[in-house]
Amino acid sequence: WIKGRNDCWKASDAGVCVTASYLERIHELRHTYAGARTQDDKGISRGPFDIRCPDIKAVIAGTFVQTEPGFAYLRWLDQQLVLTQTPAASGARYAATTGNGEAVFWDKGPDAQLTLPGKAEMSCRVGIRD
Repeated sequence: WIKGRNDCWKASDAGVCVTASYLERIHELRHTYAGARTQDDKGISRGPFDIRCPDIKAVIAGTFVQTEPGFAYLRWLDQQLVLTQTPAASGARYAATTGNGEAVFWDKGPDAQLTLPGKAEMSCRVGIRD
């Protein structure tokens, strides 16, 4: 992962590339090592959570990093999204502009809405991963 991060100087937006690299690494560590999840109340990252949406035939793994701004990292099948937290009146709203349009993930407790570029909004459920 370090080589990939170090190659970000070649990207059109190095800052976005570095952020995505670190979020992917945080997600991988939290997913792979239970010890990385033992003191969640003292850290700035949470997850991965299982996110189930009716129109996606796989469980989405979601990791959230509570920095300023906050980030959500969503991964399923061969897809991944890095979303930045945006203002919301209720819950937590994350958005990203991709090559195909805007993606939005909005959660409040176990309920969530996911909109992928070119797709209708989906009602999803967020659960704790075993």
